[in-house]
Amino acid sequence: MTARERQVYLMIKENPMITQEEISKELGISRSAASVHISSLLRQGALRGRGYVVNEAEYDVVAGVASIDILGLIDGEISDSVNEDIENYQGRISVRYGGAAYNIAEYITRLGGSARLLATMSNDIFGQQLRGYCEEIGINVDDCLTMHDDSQAMMLQFRRNMSDHNEHNVGILNHDSSIARLTPEYCHSKNKMLSNARNIILTDILREETVSYLLSIERPQSWLVFSGAISRLELLRPFVGEVDHIYMNLQSALRLAGIESSESYEAGVLRLMKMGVREAFISCNNQYVLHVTQKDWKQYRMINGVKAGSERGKDAFVAGLICTQDSDKSMADRIRYAAACSRLAVSNDFKEDYALSDEAVERLLAAERS
Repeated sequence: MTARERQVYLMIKENPMITQEEISKELGISRSAASVHISSLLRQGALRGRGYVVNEAEYDVVAGVASIDILGLIDGEISDSVNEDIENYQGRISVRYGGAAYNIAEYITRLGGSARLLATMSNDIFGQQLRGYCEEIGINVDDCLTMHDDSQAMMLQFRRNMSDHNEHNVGILNHDSSIARLTPEYCHSKNKMLSNARNIILTDILREETVSYLLSIERPQSWLVFSGAISRLELLRPFVGEVDHIYMNLQSALRLAGIESSESYEAGVLRLMKMGVREAFISCNNQYVLHVTQKDWKQYRMINGVKAGSERGKDAFVAGLICTQDSDKSMADRIRYAAACSRLAVSNDFKEDYALSDEAVERLLAAERS
């Protein structure tokens, strides 16, 4: 579904009786163009029957944090403050939407899938902007919990610019306490929607009792995405045998398995299998990906894999795996596809003018094969 087709789709979803002429006037396109977009949506199965009835397709639910990400890139220090306790810095500031749940939902949508976000959204100006942008790009936010007494979740990050191509983090400040409001009781109120999902993707910021409830829902496949935070890893350790699919990096996998980093990763893989892990995708420092199941495991060496330390790269990789879940691609091709998603996301980190799409991923893969 193209961006224009999505606009037409959302207009019809809001008003199934809207006419082609009304669509053309609203979007500033010709009536024939509106007809072409509607015909395409009918062929895709997004619409059905007379009156352009919206067809509720398969969807994935992503649960966790949706936030405002603020990046400060420090170019140099200014030391002329009259207060010695204050450090002034010169640099640049970028703002965009983020949070693991939002990122994964966005990438699934951009790759042509259908995502429903289960997160908290404030009624303040930031939450309203985030909600509006989700609706604009096609992420369903109908099931998000609206807050009137708390600010939108935010992440404030400082990076020091060491050179044109080398940055490192100075510090990160997170405001994501509202995630505690995604209780089992609230999730239960969304039980029908959750039960009909294709996948439920759980990010590790969720509370233990909420994860337990979401994993108790039958029918949908479950994913658990670890960011690498030690406290969250330990908290969710009891669930690793209950989840259908897990994503984590090598350091997290070894810690989860109780293996010292100096030991062979093969020992960690075998320990994970004994712990009951059903399927795990383990990214290994941008060099290879381990695919582990209860029966066996295999290493897929990558020219470029999931960039170490990149949250967006990790989230795009997971989205790529999910979007190819029911395809006829081999596991090797699924991992290559997901890694290409990761590279595209990382190359456009904190930029608004990028286009991650299925077409862009396939073009990148074709260029690498030639």
